[in-house]
Amino acid sequence: MEEDWLVQQQIVDVAVDHSQRELTSHGSFSFPFAAYYDILHKKTLGFVNWHWHNELHYCLVVEGPVTFSVDHSEYTLAAGSGILINARRLHMARSRRPGKGVYLCFDFSPRLLSLFRGSQLEKKYVKPLLENPDFTALPLEPEIPWQKAILDKLRVLYAAYRDQRSGYELSVVSLLLQCWSQLVENTQTPAVQKTSVQRHQLVVREILDYIAKHYSENFTMDDIGAAVNYSGAECCRMFKSALNETIYQYLNVYRLERAAELLRQGNHSISQVAYETGFCSASYFIKCFKSLLGQTPLQYRKNWELGASKDGCPQELEKAV
Repeated sequence: MEEDWLVQQQIVDVAVDHSQRELTSHGSFSFPFAAYYDILHKKTLGFVNWHWHNELHYCLVVEGPVTFSVDHSEYTLAAGSGILINARRLHMARSRRPGKGVYLCFDFSPRLLSLFRGSQLEKKYVKPLLENPDFTALPLEPEIPWQKAILDKLRVLYAAYRDQRSGYELSVVSLLLQCWSQLVENTQTPAVQKTSVQRHQLVVREILDYIAKHYSENFTMDDIGAAVNYSGAECCRMFKSALNETIYQYLNVYRLERAAELLRQGNHSISQVAYETGFCSASYFIKCFKSLLGQTPLQYRKNWELGASKDGCPQELEKAV
């Protein structure tokens, strides 16, 4: 029964819109909370690519190390450590060991902390952190007592959500508030100011949107610059500064991700997939695909059809939490 629950709670790949906003529904409007496993080697690309969402996002590493990139910062965490990622922040996750990397995710709307819009809780304790441009993410280490207290509460929260006994929603909200209280007591919240970093983040999202709409085409950096009202060189600089990778690196991975989707559909030839995702030739596409995923497009399609990427989540993970 527990293994079935674990399989149901996995998100194999993150569905996003053109701006890389995650489209997955986390909970419901009446109870906007969800907990689930991310098992990195089961992802199409072997990692979680750049995306963002409106929810706050705790991660608890079960099998590490895992490197989380949030905006321009990186955090490599061992098993037992965790991280809180602020709402609306671009982030991604990679395993540091091939075939490894598992963590629990807790996604929830800030509404659960505020109780209602305009409340004293929202004004004094939630918005100051949510809207602070310098508060992108906070790594949580078990060696630090107050951070260990949050990690311990996340484990209790996970069990409450998994078992879903009568009144579990009250337990979830209570534990989230206790975690947030620890956070507020132990972090500083300077006054919010509009910064160049925020402006650059908006431009980066516009670049991501442009790539999502035009990835199948042959475009230049100047084309991107014209679309976002900056020079191509400035776009490259801001993008690299924000995400620690170049536009071309991101574009190549994005094209391969879309290519994997077409391969799973099974009704496109390898050449068709290559040209529909913006690669100049089938041979170059095959080379890039194998370099990133460790197998040719044809091997990937066959493995997918055999169900190699749909096996369940081992029960050992449950014991490791």
